[in-house]
Amino acid sequence: MSIKFVSGNIFNYPGLDAFCHGCNCKGIMGAGIAAEVKKYFPEMFKVYRQLCLNREFILGGVFTASISDIVGTYQNEIAKAGFKTVYNLATQNNIGPNANLRAIEASVCLMIDNAEKAGIKTIGVPRLGAGIGGLDWKIVKEILEKLGSTTNVELIVLEEFVK
Repeated sequence: MSIKFVSGNIFNYPGLDAFCHGCNCKGIMGAGIAAEVKKYFPEMFKVYRQLCLNREFILGGVFTASISDIVGTYQNEIAKAGFKTVYNLATQNNIGPNANLRAIEASVCLMIDNAEKAGIKTIGVPRLGAGIGGLDWKIVKEILEKLGSTTNVELIVLEEFVK
C-alpha cells in the first residue's frame, strides 16, 4: 500500500516530488489551496483558465504542469520544496460545494498513471473535495486508500493542515 496520512502543509512538506489539488472546470481558483496555487504559479493559472474557457479541462481530467516550465511569483520558495510537478485535478464542474466523487477517482487515477510513467515517487494530496467541495472526508479517504493500494507512487495525504 502506497499511501500515508500525515499532518502538514502541502507547500512545504519534505520529500514530495509533486502535489495535486482539486479544481473546478470554470477557470476560477479563488479559494482554498487553489487560490494559493494561483498565487504561486500565475503563469500556470493562465493556461488552466484558457483550458477551461476552451472546454478542454473537463470533469475527471488532469492538467499536469511541470515546475521547470512554470514561472511563478514565489518560484524560489516553491523550488526549495523540490517539487517537479503540479497536478490540477478536475474534481468539480462549478465553484462551491459540488465536488464529484467519480471525478475525484478518475482524476486521481490519471494522475497516478502519469506519475508512474514520469518516475514521480511521492505526491502530496490534500483533502480533495472535502473542504470547499462539500464532500464527506471519510468517503473521499476510502477512495484514496483504494487507489493508493494500486500503485508504487506514494500518496502523502495531508489530512490535517499545519501552518
